[in-house]
Amino acid sequence: GGASYNPDNSIWKKLEKFEGLEIEKLEKLEIEKLEIERFKIEKLENQYDAIINKATIQIELAQERRTALISAAVTGTIDVRDWGD
Repeated sequence: GGASYNPDNSIWKKLEKFEGLEIEKLEKLEIEKLEIERFKIEKLENQYDAIINKATIQIELAQERRTALISAAVTGTIDVRDWGD
């Protein structure tokens, strides 16, 4: 008949060693996939942070301009009487 399991048989030792190597390769691939996903997430987080920072700066600038425009209109520095037409 076929080969029966015998731990001392060199075929079984080679098979166990081969399976162990395959498992190690698969584990390394999974680790690499996780590292790639972490890198992608970190890159997206950095892009998101940059967008938030730019938006925050633009909001602050718009608020400053609004305040300056109101001050100029109230003090008469600019004439806003014809702006509604």
